[in-house]
Amino acid sequence: MPSVRAWVRESVPARVLDIFRTALQSLLVTCFYLLSFALRAARRQADHSIAALADASSGAASHSRQAPPAMRVTPTRDP
Repeated sequence: MPSVRAWVRESVPARVLDIFRTALQSLLVTCFYLLSFALRAARRQADHSIAALADASSGAASHSRQAPPAMRVTPTRDP
C-alpha cells in the first residue's frame, strides 16, 4: 500500500503543491504575527494595570498616614 505522501506526489501536480505550501506558510506567518501582536497588547495592558495599582496603593498609603479630618488642627486667626 503506497504512503499518502507518495499518492499525493503522483496525483497532485507540483504547481498545486507549491501553491498550497506557500499559502500554508503565509498562514503560519500571519498567525505568529497576530499572536505576537496580541501578546504585546496584553503585556502593555498588564503594565498599565500594574502601574495603576501601584499608583493607587501609594496614594492609599499616603492618605493613611494623615490624621482623620476630625483630628486635624486647622489654623485659626488670632483676633
